[in-house]
Amino acid sequence: MITIKLPDVSDILDNAVEICVAPDGTKWSELDLGEKRKEIGVYVIHHKGKIKYVGKTNGNKMSFGIRLRRHFQENAAGNHTYPRLTALHTPPSIKVSLFSLAEIQTYISHNVSEPNILELVPLFESALIVSLNPEFQQ
Repeated sequence: MITIKLPDVSDILDNAVEICVAPDGTKWSELDLGEKRKEIGVYVIHHKGKIKYVGKTNGNKMSFGIRLRRHFQENAAGNHTYPRLTALHTPPSIKVSLFSLAEIQTYISHNVSEPNILELVPLFESALIVSLNPEFQQ
């Protein structure tokens, strides 16, 4: 049995860092993410209190800093989220909430013997996508 307790939307929105898009020719720094920039897990991008996107780091080597660069820096981004992020009217700023693997483990209880802890990341991401219905993922 696996049970996932999801964070309240207000907790997601309140525990966030401001993040900016970086058009080609401007710098983007993962330092804005603080100490969690080196961690792995699930992130929630939001703006003006509305959830825009829920994503995850892939594997144990891709950190929040690397993954979010691929959303927010034009020369590292694809065509999926970057154009949508640049279309948002700021201020207020775009924000991202980060859930590290250690935090995710506090939201998920299970009776699986010898689980692969990294598999909790996509499980938590999927649960958040279903419950939050992010605008960019509809």
